[in-house]
Amino acid sequence: MFGVDEDGNAVFDLSGQYRGEPQETFVMRKSYRAPRLLLMLAHTIGMGLKREDGPVQAITRQDGWDGYDVDGNFRKIGSEAVLRRPIENSPHPMQNELFPGELITHRSVETKADEHWVSKKIKADIQQEGLDPDQILVIPLCKGRTNDMKNKEFVAEELESLLGRHDIRINPVWENDNKIFIHEGKVTLAGVNRAKGDEAGSVYVLGVDAINTEQWRDQETHRRNRLFVAITRSGAWVSISGTHPNASIHTEVSSVVDDVQSTLPHVIFEVPNSRELANELEEGTEELESPTLDDF
Repeated sequence: MFGVDEDGNAVFDLSGQYRGEPQETFVMRKSYRAPRLLLMLAHTIGMGLKREDGPVQAITRQDGWDGYDVDGNFRKIGSEAVLRRPIENSPHPMQNELFPGELITHRSVETKADEHWVSKKIKADIQQEGLDPDQILVIPLCKGRTNDMKNKEFVAEELESLLGRHDIRINPVWENDNKIFIHEGKVTLAGVNRAKGDEAGSVYVLGVDAINTEQWRDQETHRRNRLFVAITRSGAWVSISGTHPNASIHTEVSSVVDDVQSTLPHVIFEVPNSRELANELEEGTEELESPTLDDF
């Protein structure tokens, strides 16, 4: 639908205006679902702005940061830039009710079995904080197609066993599963593809160390786009967990969390060299969520 014909002309032309003057394309700068800090976290990690070896994708024009304020000289590669998101562009309905330091949780553990802290936090969400089980979503990131189903089955069995001790049930929903995504009274367990387009009040992203695994998908841009999607499924809280404590992704996540949960949320990064990027985002941050053929 959005490709070109044999002559190179757009099949579906989105240029110009409709009757009454609205533009046929419109950039939505405001985000009502995810709190400002979560959106900043997702965009920063999705691009790898604070990645040890530099970003994998980024917006290289200062005027391309729709919804954000950016200070810096984008003509000077390697110079410092500061990213901020105006509160008016993230008018979350609970913006003034949520304590910034409690919105994002990040932990690194030695083994998969050690990620059982997630079940304890889910229990606290339900029994202490009063969150309904169906407002909780768990998204495990996998490390390759050969281990995909095995990893999901392991997570499902472990989560079901641990939560079952507290009379908390789960609703495992995978890509080819036609079950209802939100099942009343049950915690949802889903892969990134199946979770895309859905949301929950509290989201748990497991296995974030998969970002550093080259065998998982063919490009790091895909891996980071999927992490971006996972984080932005949350309407309030997100918890990120993974093994291999020394993995660079944990250092990166910790650094970004410190930035966005500071008194004045911001992200400091170096202006990248567009020639070194795997993907140059010239049209804005919404491209991070665009699916690719591999995602299906």
